[in-house]
Amino acid sequence: MPKMTGGEALAKSLHREGVRVIFGLPGVQLYHLLDGLAKEPGIRFINTRHEQETRNEPLEHIANIHHEIINESPGNQRMK
Repeated sequence: MPKMTGGEALAKSLHREGVRVIFGLPGVQLYHLLDGLAKEPGIRFINTRHEQETRNEPLEHIANIHHEIINESPGNQRMK
């Protein structure tokens, strides 16, 4: 059985659960996941530039199921 990283395992699991689009704000905490997502052709990662944009962009694409990934930062404290 070929070895896979934790990021690859998570990306495959997300795909298996039906995730097809992820909006995210990359940070050092997400590097391994982003590497796994890059190797998973069935998931599209959309890079955002600000925490609020990461939160609001999926609302514009409400017809499909979307997910967001945000690293810990002071800007995320206001996103409740």
